[in-house]
Amino acid sequence: MRQEPSEREIVERVGKVLGESSDDLDLRTQSRLLAIRREAIERMSAPRERRFSIPRWASASAFVTALVAVAIALVVLSGPNRHRQQVSKLDDLEIMVSGENLELYEDLEFYQWLESRNHNG
Repeated sequence: MRQEPSEREIVERVGKVLGESSDDLDLRTQSRLLAIRREAIERMSAPRERRFSIPRWASASAFVTALVAVAIALVVLSGPNRHRQQVSKLDDLEIMVSGENLELYEDLEFYQWLESRNHNG
């Protein structure tokens, strides 16, 4: 099985081939190539300028802020309904456990409808 050459080996081979091929060029072309190589090396070592970039901490804090906003919205929007459902279930349980006269509770939906009708109009 053949082993893949490392990145360093590849760079050395390419550099060697390019060096050998540039030996056959005239002096003017060689000096231009050398200047271009130096400029490329300087650009690689110089820090890059960013035109527009958001710092990583800002994007992370925006994500956390969005999560908190969603959590608050869920609590605020579902809070009263959940409380009403729990109270309703507790009321039902109290009625069943109390052993009182259940005739009043048989028509409870009618009385609730009647009350809501009186409040609406």
